[in-house]
Amino acid sequence: MREYGKMIAGQLYNTLDPELTRMRRAALELCDIFNRSTPRRA
Repeated sequence: MREYGKMIAGQLYNTLDPELTRMRRAALELCDIFNRSTPRRA
């Protein structure tokens, strides 16, 4: 089972897995883009 599957199943997993690291970085980038966005004017 891949580490992502273990994580989703609530099992112990390796947090340093390259796939999970890529996913975390992508999530951080998306959060940063969202936080820098401005509200739309009505």
